[in-house]
Amino acid sequence: MAEVNSTTHNATDGMLRKGQFDVHSVHPRAAYSALVILTFSVLGNGLVVAAFIRDRRLRVVFNTFVVTLAIADIVMSVVLISEVVGISVNQMFLTDSTILCRFFSILVNAIPTEQLIITHMMCNDRHKAFLRRLAYSQLRQLYSEPLRLAVTWAFSFTASCLITD
Repeated sequence: MAEVNSTTHNATDGMLRKGQFDVHSVHPRAAYSALVILTFSVLGNGLVVAAFIRDRRLRVVFNTFVVTLAIADIVMSVVLISEVVGISVNQMFLTDSTILCRFFSILVNAIPTEQLIITHMMCNDRHKAFLRRLAYSQLRQLYSEPLRLAVTWAFSFTASCLITD
């Protein structure tokens, strides 16, 4: 059992043991492709947010969920892809301090949780819209959604703070 879980690096032969990751083996193309993904993610989601802010006709309840997901996707891609590029280029983590490392760990746990909850809220919203038709427009107000979204973000960050050591 100790053989399987062993992650020691033998300095004499330079061989990696099972379960290890050699940072130096990352190809520079991985960093470039990560930067391309980051650029398209920020631009695409930024266009979604800009369209929502600019056009009043897009300010409906369902689109608030879409904009929240776009913002979460921007934050997630910037946080994770910057770390991937830092590892690929510098062969080390960009977050050397424990505070930044903990903050990134909380973000990595909180944002997917928030995205799942928002996706569930979107499905629930569409379900009610199809079932109630005319009563739905009176039932849903755009003004109550920011409070629900704030509670969702607070729940996600609180849960991830409790989970992360």
